Amino acid sequence: MTLFAEDAAITERYHNIKGGKWRPVMNQVHLGYTSWNDPVTNTNVMPALNYVADPEGVQGIGVAVQGSAASYP
Repeated sequence: MTLFAEDAAITERYHNIKGGKWRPVMNQVHLGYTSWNDPVTNTNVMPALNYVADPEGVQGIGVAVQGSAASYP
């Protein structure tokens, strides 16, 4: 959430360069796309976050290929 707010601050600083000269440039929404079409709203949307807890309490990351029973590690 902090990085989402930081992105908004960076965008605002960019748009205010030279008294707002660049406001009409690069003002398209860039977060929250769910398709190739432009988003319905004209504001960035925080994507849904999902947290996954390891039932055994082991920390780490694994990689699995869809359609395969193999995984690493």
